Amino acid sequence: MEGKQNIIIKRVKKVSGGHHGGSWKIAMADFAIAMMAFFLLMWLLANTTEAQKIELEQFFSDPMGYMDKVGRLSAVDLGGSPTILNNFNPSDASEQIEAAQTLQTADTEPLGSAPERETLEELKASLLSTVESNEVLNKFKDQLIIDIAPDGLHIQIVDNQQRPMFDAGSDRLKYYFAEILLQLTPTLSRVNNKLSIHGHTDSTPYADRDYFSNWELSANRANAARRMLMEGGLPDGRVAQVVGLSDSALFLRDDPQNPINRRIEIVILNRQAEQALEAQTGDRLSEEARQRLEEARRQQIERQRLGLESQPGTGLQNRPLPPPAAESVEGTQNPDARLQDILRNQDNQRYQPPAEVD
Repeated sequence: MEGKQNIIIKRVKKVSGGHHGGSWKIAMADFAIAMMAFFLLMWLLANTTEAQKIELEQFFSDPMGYMDKVGRLSAVDLGGSPTILNNFNPSDASEQIEAAQTLQTADTEPLGSAPERETLEELKASLLSTVESNEVLNKFKDQLIIDIAPDGLHIQIVDNQQRPMFDAGSDRLKYYFAEILLQLTPTLSRVNNKLSIHGHTDSTPYADRDYFSNWELSANRANAARRMLMEGGLPDGRVAQVVGLSDSALFLRDDPQNPINRRIEIVILNRQAEQALEAQTGDRLSEEARQRLEEARRQQIERQRLGLESQPGTGLQNRPLPPPAAESVEGTQNPDARLQDILRNQDNQRYQPPAEVD
């Protein structure tokens, strides 16, 4: 028995690999989605214009105020007062109406006014920085006055005895004033606010007031500034009004003939000023006034069809712009070919009274 060896049989049980789990797939999917969102965001930022970035900034800084511009369906109206919805409890109607009237008459600040003020402050700082850094604007910074008023941001370009903005008694822009407007346009285009352009003159009267006065001159100069801003790329429909004020709003009332009273004023209107201006438009005409205007329009079309009235625009005379004279103005130089073409185009659009026929 002692010589016998024990035989040990070792059996190994072979089994296939078990399920190792799929949690890594979830993590991988989350990572892939995050990377896709990241690169999509980078692509959107790379293809977003400066104007669109400003709109996004305004929306996230003041969503309620921004929606006042684009329109909304909400329980809060444009004035910031609650509006009673259709799903209120009829038993509580009187209480809700009383609460709404109380809030409406309260002396509260309009929604979005504080953020809008901050936006105008930022725009003012941006304009001042542009004036300092821009070679063209820096030469004329003594003629630029930028300030914030209750109706918005005011940019006043005042005249100078040595550097007038227009030819004497004319609405023809000096080339350096045209360049100022072209340089300001990109900054003005960054915001969606409407613009109001005012023309001002001093108190020096015209010899023949019956035919042409400072009222016509100031209006024509304001419109010439508007045309130049449009040439610079200002979006269509951005200008709310063009106004000629003659010498009714002097900058220096104690010195009415001072050149500084001759100026172009560009106002970036705030929302409250825009709404006040919209209230004065033809949308508020009565039905009787609308019918009269429509009848007058039909009669005008009929007269034009019969040849009894000239077509609109026949008073425009295409006068070629004479070659620019060598002007000895401090801090300026002769305009380049691009600016000469713009000025020539502007001059061709200037209104000339039709010649009298004997």
